[in-house]
Amino acid sequence: MGDVNGTSGREVLVPTSTGLRAYDKDGRFLFAHATQNSAGSPAPIQANTCPTLKTDTISLDALWADLAGEDAPTAYRAVWTLIGAGEKAVPLLRACLLPTTDENRIRRFILDLDHDDIQVRDQAAAELQKLGPTVAPALHRALEQSPSAEVHELAKAILATFDRPPFSRAVQVLEQIGTKEARKALKALGTPDAQAALKRLGQ
Repeated sequence: MGDVNGTSGREVLVPTSTGLRAYDKDGRFLFAHATQNSAGSPAPIQANTCPTLKTDTISLDALWADLAGEDAPTAYRAVWTLIGAGEKAVPLLRACLLPTTDENRIRRFILDLDHDDIQVRDQAAAELQKLGPTVAPALHRALEQSPSAEVHELAKAILATFDRPPFSRAVQVLEQIGTKEARKALKALGTPDAQAALKRLGQ
């Protein structure tokens, strides 16, 4: 069994010979998702508080809120609900992770990260964070091109949030679904978590 980093600030999925075990950020066991039993046959989820979940229609607003929440068992119920939905979950997750956004709006917020007024800088940072990982390429360009200490500090802080819930949990869902479209979504996302997931998937 892999090591569990109790100070990582997020939950960890640990592969086993028959499936996955989930731990919270403090290293406490949450539940095991067994993909097969000792005989090699499919096996059900065994959990402290997590029943087997399956859905034909997904209310993504509620599930996204659960993915972002601090209650780990609730978050992982959402994770496995989405995994159980399979390919149907991919376009919904992609819409949340990478919404269509006006490039001019992103550029304006990036420029405001270097504004003389701290309130304008903070507001721009908040708006960029709300847009999610879709702004990551623009932030990386700002880090390469801008000499401003304020831009570097804020850009790095925003980028760091994209490897935390709900984004990190969405990456786990896409990795477990593992289809061609799920892999495309991970590639488009491009965060360190997503890149690590692609590597595990052999991409």
